[in-house]
Amino acid sequence: AYIRQEGSYNALTHHFPRIEQWLEEQSLPAKGRRHLGLIGGYPPVSANEGVFCDACIEVDELKKGEEEIAIRIIPDGKYAMVTLENADEASRSRLFGWLLEEWLPQQRCELDMRPWLVEYDDNCPKENTIRVYMPIR
Repeated sequence: AYIRQEGSYNALTHHFPRIEQWLEEQSLPAKGRRHLGLIGGYPPVSANEGVFCDACIEVDELKKGEEEIAIRIIPDGKYAMVTLENADEASRSRLFGWLLEEWLPQQRCELDMRPWLVEYDDNCPKENTIRVYMPIR
C-alpha cells in the first residue's frame, strides 16, 4: 500500500501513519511490515524536478486501494544494498552521490531505470538508520 509524493524524498516518512491507519481499517495490522520509500526520477541526478516518492508499507495480500492510498507491486531485479546509520538529509545526499559517482563505476555495473528503495530500520519510519537499494544491471 502506498501514497505518492511529488518532489523531495526527505518528508516521505510523514505518510506512514496514514497508511498504517488504512491497513488497520482493512484488518491488516501494520506492525512488523516493512516500511519502504520508492524513489523514481533519480533524485541524486535531477534534484527534485520529475522526482516521485512512494511511501509504502508491504502487504502480502492485495486489497483494493482508495483515492489517497493505492496498491503497487515493487519491480523485481538486482539491487545493490547499503546500510546508513545516523541518516540525516546531508548524509543521504552524500550516500546517493557516492553510490553513483564512485561505487557504481568501480563495480562495472550500470544503473537500472527502476525506482530506488529505502527501507527504514525496525519496520518503522525512523530516519536514523536506513537501507538503500540501488537498482543495477
